[in-house]
Amino acid sequence: MAIKFEYPFKSKDFFEYVNSFEKYKNVKSNLLFSDVKSQDPLVSVVIPTYKAPYIKEALDSVLRQTETPDYEVVIVENDPGNSNLLEYVKSLKSGRIRYYCNDDNIGMAGNWNRCIELARSENIVFCHSDDMLVEDTLKNLWAFRQKVGPEAAILGRNILIDKDGKFIKGGVCKDRFFGLLKAKSYYQNNRHSSFRLDFDTGVGAMLNRSVMLKLGGYNSDFDPAIDFVMFMNYFCNAPIYRINSIVRLTRIAVNTSLVVCAKFAPCNFYMRYLQPIITQYFIDNKSEIWLLFLIAHSKR
Repeated sequence: MAIKFEYPFKSKDFFEYVNSFEKYKNVKSNLLFSDVKSQDPLVSVVIPTYKAPYIKEALDSVLRQTETPDYEVVIVENDPGNSNLLEYVKSLKSGRIRYYCNDDNIGMAGNWNRCIELARSENIVFCHSDDMLVEDTLKNLWAFRQKVGPEAAILGRNILIDKDGKFIKGGVCKDRFFGLLKAKSYYQNNRHSSFRLDFDTGVGAMLNRSVMLKLGGYNSDFDPAIDFVMFMNYFCNAPIYRINSIVRLTRIAVNTSLVVCAKFAPCNFYMRYLQPIITQYFIDNKSEIWLLFLIAHSKR
C-alpha cells in the first residue's frame, strides 16, 4: 500500500494550548454504580470503553493487581444507553469500582479526558478496554513514584498479543546485554529520546492528573497520534521516565491493518521533522540537528 505524505492533522501547531476538556463540558457522565470504599485513593486506574469485546479481561487484569497501593477503578462507558457491563461490575464486589455512562458519545479523546476529570487521585493509570495490565504494574509504578517527583510520567514496556491473547512480540527486559553490560532499571527521557518519539500509548503509564489538566488533555485534532502529541507536550512541562518492566499487554486487534499503519506513517514523519518541533526542543545548533536526524532515521 502506497503511503501519501500529506499533512495528516487538523491542527498545525503541536504545542498550541487547547483546553480539550471544554469541548464536551455539557455532556453528563452518569454514575450507574459505585462500591468504592476509599474516598482518597493513592491511584486511579481509568478504563475508557466503547463497544469493547475485551472489557471484562481488561477489568479483571486491573483487579488482579498484587501488593498494590490503595487504588480505585473508574470505568467510563462512551456508548450511551449501553449498560451491559453493569451486572458484571456489580457481581465483582471489588470495593473499588465507579462505573459511569456518558449521555452522548464524546469521541475517543473526549472519553479519555473525561476519565481524567473523574479520577480522584493525582496518580492516573490508563487501561484501555482491549488491553490488559500485568499483575505487578501498580506495584512497580508506585515503587518508582516514591523515587521521582509527583508530576513525572512513568512509562514501562509492553508485550503485543493478538485478538485471542496469544503472544506476538516484545516484552524482553534483560538484566544484562551480551552477558556483560548491566541494563539500567530505568532512564529519563531527554530531548534526543523525545525527538525519536520514544513515547507511549499511555496504557500502563502513571500520569499526573494536575499536569494533564494543565496541558488541556488529549487533543482530537491530532488523531491518530493523539497520545504521542500529548506526551510531547508533557515532556515540555514535566519529566518522563521509562522503567525496565513490563506494564501491559497490548492487543493488536483484527481491525489493526495496513490502513492504520499507512495513516500513522505520515504522522510519524511530520512529528519528527516539522519546524515547530525542532525549534521547541532544540537549540539553534545545525550540527546537533543533523546528528538527531541521523539518530531518528536509524530508529525507523
